[in-house]
Amino acid sequence: MRRIDGIDEKIRARVRAIRDVCRRGRAVWKVVYVAAIWSCWLVLAGFAPGDGCGGSGPGNPPGTLTLSWSINDLDGKPTTCAKVNARNVAVRIRSRASTDVVATAFPCGNSPVSAQAPAGVYDITFALNAADGTRLATAPDQTSVVVASGKVKTLAPLTFAAATGGRLVASLTAPPTSSNCKSTGSGGAGITGVSIAVEHVVNRAGCAPVTFIRTRGSIQLGTYASQCSSPPVTSCIEADETLTVPSMDPGSYFIHVIGKIGAQDCWRTDETFVVPPPGKPLTRTLHLTRQNLPGC
Repeated sequence: MRRIDGIDEKIRARVRAIRDVCRRGRAVWKVVYVAAIWSCWLVLAGFAPGDGCGGSGPGNPPGTLTLSWSINDLDGKPTTCAKVNARNVAVRIRSRASTDVVATAFPCGNSPVSAQAPAGVYDITFALNAADGTRLATAPDQTSVVVASGKVKTLAPLTFAAATGGRLVASLTAPPTSSNCKSTGSGGAGITGVSIAVEHVVNRAGCAPVTFIRTRGSIQLGTYASQCSSPPVTSCIEADETLTVPSMDPGSYFIHVIGKIGAQDCWRTDETFVVPPPGKPLTRTLHLTRQNLPGC
């Protein structure tokens, strides 16, 4: 590299650092946003002319990767970056030769894109992320991707499946008891059945029928489809269960939960919650209150 005159020591240090990385032969991930090529020699060219990168000269040019993606909602229908609140597609590329991992991100709406990489074999992972870095969806890894010098390698198109609504994760508890479902004689609340209704808050827009997925740990126990006019009664929902709605329109809601002992409505809660845009889930613990009624 030629001597660089008229620049301060910080820029000199940066040029030397980039030059040293290139000379050690480490894999450098170079990104192309449609018409702009980010390659090692262009980084250096901003400071000084010359080849700069020993492994990417005219006799050994890098290869080019091309990548495209699309997004479906949870029902498999095409949707958009805006509807799933996605900011970027994050890509991690790992060289099989050096095991170095380089990460980059492309704006969600920029598909398709291209990127340059030195010739070699790579494993690549993909994620669809929100603006705050929350992972919204992933796509299958692509492994043993061979990049040939001066050649174009087209990766398999990606399809991300992401929620177009917010995610609600709820649980029920009947304090001060240790169990919702055990008998009162065993320290529980004695609940034998539960009903749930969900309504919109804004303009009293009416019922918001949703389906809760009941799980305990990683095991799915079943589902519960809530209604408003006559919510069905399901079996007792224990305190260690999770009730998940994978996708709800963002906004404010009322939730009405009844815990029954036999035919009597002995436990209940009426709460308001706000579902955020897609991204981080809303996690709520709903506290049931015992009703002072005969048979409770």
